[in-house]
Amino acid sequence: MRKSAAGGAWVLLACLVALSGSRAFALADVVHLANGQEQKGAIKKDAIDGVEIAVGAGALTFKAEEVDSIDWDIQTVEFQNGLADMRQGDYAAAAASFQALYGDADSMKVFREVAKPYLAYLVGECFYRAGKHQDAVAAFEAFMNDYKTSRYVPLAVGSLVDSAIQAKKFDKVPPLLSKLEALGGENKAKALIFGAELDLVQGNASGAEAKFNSAAGASSVKETQGLARLGLARIAVTKKDFSKARTAAEQAIASSSSKAVAGTAYLIIGDALFNEASALKGDEAKEKFLDASMAFLRIPVNYADKRIEPEALFKAGECFYQLSKFPGRSNDRDRAATMYNTVLDKYKATRWGTEAQASLKKIR
Repeated sequence: MRKSAAGGAWVLLACLVALSGSRAFALADVVHLANGQEQKGAIKKDAIDGVEIAVGAGALTFKAEEVDSIDWDIQTVEFQNGLADMRQGDYAAAAASFQALYGDADSMKVFREVAKPYLAYLVGECFYRAGKHQDAVAAFEAFMNDYKTSRYVPLAVGSLVDSAIQAKKFDKVPPLLSKLEALGGENKAKALIFGAELDLVQGNASGAEAKFNSAAGASSVKETQGLARLGLARIAVTKKDFSKARTAAEQAIASSSSKAVAGTAYLIIGDALFNEASALKGDEAKEKFLDASMAFLRIPVNYADKRIEPEALFKAGECFYQLSKFPGRSNDRDRAATMYNTVLDKYKATRWGTEAQASLKKIR
């Protein structure tokens, strides 16, 4: 006997409901812990006071500071496109995907409620990494207004402070730092670091140095200590105390397992070595330029940090250009050109793309 179309539809609907239920039960979020371990399950809570993940018939809870990152099991096309763009370093495209998804009311009705704060945070963070600081400020302010208890608030404050500084909206910074301090604990040390960044931009190097030192002493978290020492290293560079800069950057690497900290530290080490080489002659200068090039090249090879990779590649090219002036090293001119062309191929729209184009003309 032939089944009716209506009956078939009900069967199909029942199957879809069953599949939907099994999909929800089988969520495979992954919590990456600061100690290097991971836990799979379904996130039920992701807040500033902790993360809860359902595992089988039970649940596990972690303090916010115990969590390094979360891989969300969200298969929405726009979300996955945004993540793919992030992995490629195309933060402007990622921001567009995340913003389109977050701004679509129908999509948000079915988007996992517990993950909405993360999506809103990603909109601001991608604008920030794309250098669109005005958009980042607006997105972060909306995020912090809507999700005051999110675990991503301290991260958002950090990026928002830097965006506000870059956009020269200095008046927004002190209230943000007060909010960060009010969160307590490690956030007080982070507020000191961001306050130091503001001091640096406004030309108050001594005030910045005092805050970076205070943050390094006040924190028990290695990454925060590393960030504070990076700040001290940068101040030493501005004072032309290149030996002190290298020491502080090396201390930052030793005190933190963060790839972002290490990558930035090697950028500072490379800058210090390049400046030292520029003041020397002969073999001493040659060795320093060579060491500087190796420091810069560590970044694309070992750390793949898209934020600083174009600068590192360009500066490696500058090292090779200087090395090409020494007897027997004419081939370094070709290496310099390779570095500049790589920057142009991958990061033409950045400041370093412009610099690379000018340097190519110099060596032709």
